[in-house]
Amino acid sequence: IKRLEKYQNANGSWGWWNKSATDYFMTIYVADALTRAQKAGYSTNAGLFGANYLYDHYNYLTIPQKLEAIALLSSIKYGADISQKQQELDKLNLNLQERLMSIRNRQLMGQKVKVDTVVKTVRHLSATKAAWGEPLFSIYVNELQTSAIAYQILRQQGGYDTLLKKVRNYFLQQAPTTRNTIQSATLL
Repeated sequence: IKRLEKYQNANGSWGWWNKSATDYFMTIYVADALTRAQKAGYSTNAGLFGANYLYDHYNYLTIPQKLEAIALLSSIKYGADISQKQQELDKLNLNLQERLMSIRNRQLMGQKVKVDTVVKTVRHLSATKAAWGEPLFSIYVNELQTSAIAYQILRQQGGYDTLLKKVRNYFLQQAPTTRNTIQSATLL
């Protein structure tokens, strides 16, 4: 936590390295980790400072970054016009991962959601494994990340224990060497 606080830029953002140029992806990632740490009882306000930066620079974010920023801001009960920002994104032509992120965000905001899209888009890989998305290798959009979002939605919704077990089997079958750090953290 201390190292991440030290690496934070004066404006509240983070880059890839100590005090390096702002990177929105890294700012979302680190601010999320630090707000989770704060909720767990660790002493830090750096995540909230990062969340403020993201809110102030929201219009510069890509669609996936906006969805992740909304998730972060919703998880810390940021208030403001987060729900309105989500509604604006819901009007766009989103890919599957982005649609699932929107559903997850509405859950984080405490809204009642329909999970039809989640259930209809599952791919049953075998009798014991299920996943969502395409098996792409991208740090941002990939089968593992999309499946993790779907898993979170269905777990929160309740009533999908059999399907969730198949998704856990899919997660456990993934070779550790094919994952990046974010994917590993997501699985944990």
